[in-house]
Amino acid sequence: MHRSLATLVLLGCLSTMGCAADPSDDSPSTDAREVAPSNPALRAELVSRFARDQKARKDMNRALRDAPIRADGSTTYPDSAMPLVHAVMESDADSIVFMNQVIDEHGWPTIDMVGRDGAEAAWLLVQHADAAPELQRRALDLMQPLAARGQASVANLAYLTDRVRVAERMPQLYGTQFRPDTEGVQRPCPIEDAAHVDARRAAVGLPSIATYARQLEAAVGGRARTEPLEAFPVR
Repeated sequence: MHRSLATLVLLGCLSTMGCAADPSDDSPSTDAREVAPSNPALRAELVSRFARDQKARKDMNRALRDAPIRADGSTTYPDSAMPLVHAVMESDADSIVFMNQVIDEHGWPTIDMVGRDGAEAAWLLVQHADAAPELQRRALDLMQPLAARGQASVANLAYLTDRVRVAERMPQLYGTQFRPDTEGVQRPCPIEDAAHVDARRAAVGLPSIATYARQLEAAVGGRARTEPLEAFPVR
């Protein structure tokens, strides 16, 4: 497969950790004080797809929770779990097509357009679109000026920034992307100016990388360390 199954599981666990959405919740965050979104139909579709994405990942993660992770990030899973893994992959593939269509027609879904929960959902669908790095880069470029105007979440932008940089084999800025080292311990992919990563995280509303590592340990049931990998794992 293009991505190891262990990495697929890990990314599903990490996707909303530390962001506006509660990772234990099946729906994006909302704010009763918000004005009605200008495109309620698009908001409803995004939120529905968010729920579908999260259900598929939670079902997969439950089935694979105790699967061993090898040092290279790969593993062997029981045949009975494979339909759930394929369901996640199919959901991601469908989301890639959908989000490209949304951006073609509407541009990036802003908070005014689809509400905070709809904007959160749009980000999550793209965050999981690792099979389409060109879509992730496209979304990142569109989100950057919107976040500066309060029309996209700066925390979500930080996650997507790291996702794109890691895909492009560049050091990440916020330390949100972890992979297993040679001992199977989860560690951040290389970080630019790692000594100041917590300051950058705080500036976008993320907890310290030590807190994030503890959350990761609880999510995946393994060990995690804050020291960045010296090099990107072999794909």
